[in-house]
Amino acid sequence: MESLPDVKSETSELTMRLEHPEGDILKTIKYPGTPIPLAMKECMARFEVTVIRPGGSVLKSREYEVYLSEIETDDSIPIDLKPIFHSSQLDEVSISHIVKSISWPEEPVIVRVWLRELVPPAAMEMSGTTQSLTRLSPISLLSPILMEWGLVFNLLNSSRLERKRLKEELDVLSKAVSETGITPIQAVLHGYKELIEKSASYLRTVKASVDRDFLVSSKSLPIQALIYKMYLRREPSDETVSRDEELTITKDFIIECCSAIRSHATDTRFHITADQAQGVTAYTLLQLELSTLHTNVAITLKRLPNHPPRRSLEVLQAAVILCRLYMKAWLMLSQCYRKEGEPHHARATSATALELFRRFHHDDDGYEQKLLTEQRLAEQQIERELQAFNPSE
Repeated sequence: MESLPDVKSETSELTMRLEHPEGDILKTIKYPGTPIPLAMKECMARFEVTVIRPGGSVLKSREYEVYLSEIETDDSIPIDLKPIFHSSQLDEVSISHIVKSISWPEEPVIVRVWLRELVPPAAMEMSGTTQSLTRLSPISLLSPILMEWGLVFNLLNSSRLERKRLKEELDVLSKAVSETGITPIQAVLHGYKELIEKSASYLRTVKASVDRDFLVSSKSLPIQALIYKMYLRREPSDETVSRDEELTITKDFIIECCSAIRSHATDTRFHITADQAQGVTAYTLLQLELSTLHTNVAITLKRLPNHPPRRSLEVLQAAVILCRLYMKAWLMLSQCYRKEGEPHHARATSATALELFRRFHHDDDGYEQKLLTEQRLAEQQIERELQAFNPSE
């Protein structure tokens, strides 16, 4: 077998040897390895992928894990990389020249893929290895080829930490106007706005990759409830910090969510691949994060000297649409309606939240009792209005 090609020494030679006329997306040179027995098709393959500019500088290099059984059947691999991952030999190396194309809008690149090793199922079970979150996954046709789901989960964690910081900052802020004429509270709102814009951008991109069947409420709502309840069950390390502020999205938690989603799909006779489960998990957690951010905006708006109640209504309406099981947002929305003199909307909001609560056997820090109380307050307000309208009765 030929020795493995060195990235730097092969790059310039490859650039000269490959021809890529217009319309020809991919040219590949393969350095064969040892054939993989058919019995090994259930193994997990570890690929080392290096993306190189034609000039020789390395754009990115890392290891990915993919089940061999999914390589030819899973749609999770970008179209330009499918020929690369159709490897059938251990230690095989393929070097490909990808010209500018629809799924790689940047400059032409060279991709070097080395199938390093195979992990048999028994070894995977013994070591606890599960399919990596860093598989090659196209978020959308306009995203870079090497976009990982891991980026989404990193965003969620960074957003959570910044959200926690903003909340702490709000708790100690005064209403004094700074030298710039901007109140500190407005600065906090600006911070939330930036977090919302970033998470919303990711949500739109992730949504484009999620199978449309999962966006139908009959399927998405049970999955959202499943993941949200798993999220709430995790205990914080610091008892003084609320769960939704402290919890970190870990790889183990994502794997647990994916496993639960696939089990749920099996129970409901609905097929879902491992990569689709990752996408649905990312989509659901982004919805929860955005719902929490919108709710925090509503809390922050109350601190403004001239509190805009209609604005609070708008952001809370968005919060409950984003995450139907986020009871804190439902409760605040009902309270907001009632205080704005709309008790009928308040009662309907509480009733909807309670129906969701009971339908999914959902426990969210005792919000059921709070919603029942809010519903009674709305009904009492309606009765008072009726009595004022018909004083003789």
